[in-house]
Amino acid sequence: MFWYIILGVAVIMLIVSIVLTCVFRYSYNNDWWVGILITSFIILPIVLVMITVPLQYNKEIETFKREKAYIEDVVPTLPSTDNYAITTKRIEENKWLYEIQYRYEHYHFWNFVPAEVMELEEIK
Repeated sequence: MFWYIILGVAVIMLIVSIVLTCVFRYSYNNDWWVGILITSFIILPIVLVMITVPLQYNKEIETFKREKAYIEDVVPTLPSTDNYAITTKRIEENKWLYEIQYRYEHYHFWNFVPAEVMELEEIK
């Protein structure tokens, strides 16, 4: 679904670019490059955000998986004196998971959260 969004935005931006180019070409003595320049200043930040945001979510998901594996595998072998720090980390990671799953369920179209986040389970 993510690629459909990128494709839709690219098509809309292409249409805007063509319109701006035509407006500046016929309105300002054939200065068509001004329309392309303005469009590129609009398009570039949007495309960069659309590419980098999902990459950040993927990084956070992988970090959660590693920390979950550590907490569930290594923690039972630790002495009980370390429980406070581990419990705090467990609460922190579960809070992150609940927040990102909420974002996926309620704002799925607007924030590019990958569907993989719904497959994650809380740290027990």
